[in-house]
Amino acid sequence: MSCCDTQGRLSVNGHPVDESYVVLQPGSDRVSLQDFSVTVPKGQLWVMGDNRYDSADSRAHGTVPVSDVVGRAFLTTWPVSRWTVLSRHGDVWDGVPDPS
Repeated sequence: MSCCDTQGRLSVNGHPVDESYVVLQPGSDRVSLQDFSVTVPKGQLWVMGDNRYDSADSRAHGTVPVSDVVGRAFLTTWPVSRWTVLSRHGDVWDGVPDPS
């Protein structure tokens, strides 16, 4: 996994990912302020927020053991005015090839 390519996108297993849901910094087309490249170890997850200019995610804290995951978020419930079902964005992530 690396960021960012010449179009400001994240690449996973060499595949650029178009993440329309990421909050971009005004005037920027990059999904992350910091460049990075990481190989995620087997049994670990790399997690990133959708507001990456204001997220303390795996870029700050490293990978997360799969065994620590207890569920998947599927709703936004707060504030009440923003209640919605969260998408898994299969159109984005299903196209990422398995690691070679």
